[in-house]
Amino acid sequence: MINIAIVRGAGRYHGRTFSSIINDYDKEAYKEKRWPSSPTALADRAHVSHVWDPDRAVAEELAEAARIDRVVDDPRDVIGEVDGVIIADDATMAHQQAAPPFLEAGVPTFIDKPLSTDVDEARQIVELARRNGTPFFSASALRFANELRDREALADRVGEITTICAVGINELVFYGVHPMEALVTVMGAGIRSVRNVGLPGEAIVRVRFKDGRQGTLIVYEKGFAYSLEVTVHGTKGHLRIPITDSAGFYTNMLSAFVDMVETGQPPVPAEETLEIIQALVLAKQSVAEGGVEKEL
Repeated sequence: MINIAIVRGAGRYHGRTFSSIINDYDKEAYKEKRWPSSPTALADRAHVSHVWDPDRAVAEELAEAARIDRVVDDPRDVIGEVDGVIIADDATMAHQQAAPPFLEAGVPTFIDKPLSTDVDEARQIVELARRNGTPFFSASALRFANELRDREALADRVGEITTICAVGINELVFYGVHPMEALVTVMGAGIRSVRNVGLPGEAIVRVRFKDGRQGTLIVYEKGFAYSLEVTVHGTKGHLRIPITDSAGFYTNMLSAFVDMVETGQPPVPAEETLEIIQALVLAKQSVAEGGVEKEL
């Protein structure tokens, strides 16, 4: 059995949902608290045994509801006691700052999205993991969406993919990472440049690839209902793909994390994650500079 620590995010959506997927949680407690949850899927492989959060009260509340064994006083207390660490998104966009002690100690680590809103910091995290030989990855769960996993079926429907439009909501880096990750999952890595011809808070980003293909990323902070989807166009047809199976993409991502703990092999190349973060940060810079094209 793999023991896992959740660090940060105990009082937020991801920390609670991730715990429910891994542990045989108290379903009545979750229901009474109106917490998000997904069907337990990994209890035969892994167990969230430790939790830490800056707010100890929310960590204790999660520990009781999710049947987590121990709340620690310092996140570093889990080193030597767990096999892997999940650093959960806590909506501060600073959760990644908890990662260095685990990367330095060689503890397999998953950093929830986004890896960072600062490209230099993202690179430093990747380099720290490399220097210490620590298995590590960071990704949006949409990379693991069931709706995007059957590539053969997608090719049968649309043929050779020529372009794509990916749509999402909220802040461009913090939440735009979801549709951007979906876009790259379908198109493959190799972004050459981005150009944001929208407005602040209303991103319309042309994404150019090194192989000449193009795509569009649309992320609005306000103005339309919750939506995560891609529309793919190819030589044989087109396909609109709403991504709605959250239980599927979270479970697939966490299963990939457990696989990494077991094998030491990250499921997502660090270079690809850096490319996505850089593209989003440059898209913000582009709109601030009047829609200029920004090369990666």
